[in-house]
Amino acid sequence: MKYLFSILHFTCCKAEENPVEFDEFGIQNEKLRLIQDTARGGAISYISLAGSERNLVNNADEGRYIQQSYYAGNSVDRQEEGQSPHWSPWTWNPIQCGDYARNRAQILETRQTADSTYVKCIPMQWDMDGMYAEAEMEQWTSLDGNVVSVRCRLTCRRTDDIYGENIPRDQEIPAVYPISALNNLYSYFGDAPFTGAAIVNTEVIQLESGFWGRYTPGNGNFPSEKWMAFVDDNGWGLGVYSPQATEFLAGRSGYAGGESTSFWTGYIAPLRVEALMKNSVTEYSYYLVVGTLDEIRAKIYEIHHSFPTSNTTVNKEEKNDLKIYPNPANAQIQITNCELRKGDTIEIFDLEGKLQKSVSMSNNQSAFDLDISSLHQGMYFVSVNSAERTAAAYFIKE
Repeated sequence: MKYLFSILHFTCCKAEENPVEFDEFGIQNEKLRLIQDTARGGAISYISLAGSERNLVNNADEGRYIQQSYYAGNSVDRQEEGQSPHWSPWTWNPIQCGDYARNRAQILETRQTADSTYVKCIPMQWDMDGMYAEAEMEQWTSLDGNVVSVRCRLTCRRTDDIYGENIPRDQEIPAVYPISALNNLYSYFGDAPFTGAAIVNTEVIQLESGFWGRYTPGNGNFPSEKWMAFVDDNGWGLGVYSPQATEFLAGRSGYAGGESTSFWTGYIAPLRVEALMKNSVTEYSYYLVVGTLDEIRAKIYEIHHSFPTSNTTVNKEEKNDLKIYPNPANAQIQITNCELRKGDTIEIFDLEGKLQKSVSMSNNQSAFDLDISSLHQGMYFVSVNSAERTAAAYFIKE
C-alpha cells in the first residue's frame, strides 16, 4: 500500500487514454443497482441508485473498483522475472481485478439469483506482469434495500519459498474507491460507539501529501463504529462498514468532482493485521450502504446489533463452523456446532491479538458455556484448537 501514489499516476493516465470496458453481471432491487465485472475477477465495478446511471464506484483501472486485496510475506525483488520496477521489491499481493499491466484475473465460476451473486476467480499478483497468484478468491454479494452485503474468502495454495511465513501484514478488508465527487469524509471517532453520539466531518487527506490518512486507536482518530463514509455537500453518498477493522486508511487522490472513470478518486480501506500462511484460508464480511448520513448510520447500527457473520483465518485443511450464542453477549457465551474434544484449547483474543482467556477441555462435549463477565465491552475472537484442527468465530461483549 505504501506505493499507491505511483499506481494512481502511472496507470490512471493510461486509463484516461483507454476508457474502461468490462464484462458484467449484477443484481438490482427497488433501491440499488450493482454490477460486478467478470473480466476483472468479479470485483464490484458499479453501484447506483435504481433507475440512475450515476456510478458511485471509481473503475478507472485495475487498482480501483471495490475489490479483495491481500498481502503476505517479505518484500522481494523479482525484476528478473518480470516484476515492475515501480513495484519492486514487493510482497505476495493477490489482487481480484488484475495486475499493474492490466492482465486480468481468471473467473472459475459464477452463480446468480434474483438478489445475490457468487464469483470465484484466480487472482493476479499485482507487481508481476501476467503472473497468476497461487490462490483462489470467492465472493458472495447480496442486496437488501440500500445495503450491499459482501462476504469474501481467500484460499492460499502457495508453493513458493521466497516470501517467508508468519509475517503480519495490513490487509484491506476491502479496498474501496468511491468517486471523488463524494468529497466529504465522515465517521464517529469517540469512545462511546453505537450510542448515537455526534459524527464528525474529518479532513480528507490528499495522497499527494505522502500517504493516505491513517485512522488508528494509537493516534486517537479511530472510527470506533468501524465505518467511514464519503458523501456530497448534501450529506448523501456511500458508507463502508467492516466489523473486523482495527484501523482505517482513507483519503483522496487528485481533486474533488471526479466521476467513475476519472483518475481523481476517493479511497477507504478498513484494515486488520493478519499473517497469511501458504495454506491459509481467510474470510471477512463487509457492508456498503448508500444514502444520507443518517440512513447510512441507521443501517450500520441494525447490522451491528444483528451481527450475522463470523470472520477468521484458519488452516484450509480443517475449517469448522463455530457457533456462539448469544451474540452479542453480556456475561456468558455458549460455544456450539463444533465437537469439543478432551485436550482441546478454547482461547479468547481481543482485536489486537492479545490473549484474554484460555480454557482446556477436560472431556468430550458438544457445547460449552464460557464466562465472559470479566471482559471489557468490545469485539473478541474465539478459537478452538487441537493438533488436528482449528475452528474460530467472533463475538461482541456488551
